[in-house]
Amino acid sequence: MQFPMTRQEFYWYLKHRDDPWKYEGATEKMRAIVAEDECNDTYGRCRMCQALILKYPE
Repeated sequence: MQFPMTRQEFYWYLKHRDDPWKYEGATEKMRAIVAEDECNDTYGRCRMCQALILKYPE
């Protein structure tokens, strides 16, 4: 079942669909950490947060 979209919502979507995702920078940093070592792909939320804090203290 699809929900109907109002005209206002549709035009808001058209205006903002090309905006950058607000988490794009964090995502790239996480991908860099995972790419460093093959064992890093098992990192969960807590270990990834710790790795981000250690590698990128800002």
